[in-house]
Amino acid sequence: MGQRACRAESDNVVVPCSGPGYGALGPLDETVLLKTSGLRGVSVDLGARLARVEAGVLAADAAGAAAAHGLAPVLGFAGTVGVVGLTLSGGFRDEED
Repeated sequence: MGQRACRAESDNVVVPCSGPGYGALGPLDETVLLKTSGLRGVSVDLGARLARVEAGVLAADAAGAAAAHGLAPVLGFAGTVGVVGLTLSGGFRDEED
């Protein structure tokens, strides 16, 4: 179900980066929550020194794929933080969740 279809069902559609930190979203009653944790693909273009990652990729996934090519991504310190979260919010999350 895409985000447009979800909007037809609810005015509140949330797409968290990789899973942790739902507490920061507030109450999720009558909310469509699109989880991206199953989207874990990583591809590395060695010539361009570029990695493309899907929305649920964790820092450890990206680091492992980069290391296989002798590269090291700049991702922070926690391998369990999502790459999208690091990119958009610095990887901060509510430790209670």
